[in-house]
Amino acid sequence: MGKTKAEWESGGGKNEKSIKYIPVQTIDSCCYAIRKETIEKYGFWKKRKGFHMYIEELCLRVRETGGIAVVIPVNLWHFSEGNSLDYSYYLSVKTVAYKYKSLDYINTTSFQWKNTKLLPLILNFYAVRNYIHHKIFIIKRVQKEETV
Repeated sequence: MGKTKAEWESGGGKNEKSIKYIPVQTIDSCCYAIRKETIEKYGFWKKRKGFHMYIEELCLRVRETGGIAVVIPVNLWHFSEGNSLDYSYYLSVKTVAYKYKSLDYINTTSFQWKNTKLLPLILNFYAVRNYIHHKIFIIKRVQKEETV
């Protein structure tokens, strides 16, 4: 991440021409590699709440200056309970969507968010829905443990 499209296409390193890559808007925060120079130049998003969207936001900043984010397809498995889409995730998406309101979409691994004026309302709906589902899951798990 952080190279221009022309630099990626021309190679620039010993084996870079043989690497198959796919240009993308953003990269998932679960598994990524960033050049040291990119971090030194752009830093990380310091005003976020929670741990969500920091790489996605970095990709968008790099993109604004002519850089490119790429994915190199590999087979990976991310072990997670899948309950990380908490309120801070939706708040982070809202913040990034507002900051990059000129974009039609904000892409994340979980969703492709259409960046409209209704997006904050939609994100609030998902946040409340996930909160309720999480509470129901905890109640059911406690009830199951009590019966065992």
